[in-house]
Amino acid sequence: MAFYDAKDTQYYRNVRTDLITALGNKQYNNVLELGAGGCDTLAYMKNFGLAKHVTALELFSIPGSNQENPIIDKLIIADLSAIPTLGLTESSFDLIICGDVLEHIFDPWAVVLYIKKLLTHGGLLICSIPNIRFYKAMFSIFFQGDFNYTKDGILDRTHIRFFCKKNIIDMFKQNDFAITRIQPSFQVNKNEGKRRLLNNLSLGLFQNFLTFQYIIQVSKNDNTD
Repeated sequence: MAFYDAKDTQYYRNVRTDLITALGNKQYNNVLELGAGGCDTLAYMKNFGLAKHVTALELFSIPGSNQENPIIDKLIIADLSAIPTLGLTESSFDLIICGDVLEHIFDPWAVVLYIKKLLTHGGLLICSIPNIRFYKAMFSIFFQGDFNYTKDGILDRTHIRFFCKKNIIDMFKQNDFAITRIQPSFQVNKNEGKRRLLNNLSLGLFQNFLTFQYIIQVSKNDNTD
């Protein structure tokens, strides 16, 4: 927990407009956000009519945040890795948000399988996952010989697992999810305009190295449990 405590409060306080943009304007009935931080994303979705009922799960309390906002229907303070103790109802969420969470977990594959049980048939899971092949990370590792952990970013010292695009796809396919979309964050994030331009100029040849994180949407197949 010491590494989490060392983070700036703003690390936990932001609206994931990139994920909301990727989802479009559809309204969801029952939304769960894993690693909800200060619940800013869920509060935004409720305020703008994108979600009817929202449940937040976060590792610890964040005083003065939207965790205390009555617009949040349910808040669970718990470790996502402690699956048997979370008390979430299976087949009850038509949208689960998992923004930059799986890389912090020792066994993300087990968590993905658990998420599948929580989704309604046809329910959607949207995740953002850092890309270890991002050029800055690769430069540090291969040219500087330095796997230098930092307070945030791809080499965040709280990250336990690291992924390339192939590993992300495999993790969901192994659990029989239907992948509806996977895209680089620069395609939906307004702050990544330069990378979007470079990707266009290079005809996508260096997309895997320009991608800071992938945004992936998967759905629970109607013929799976």
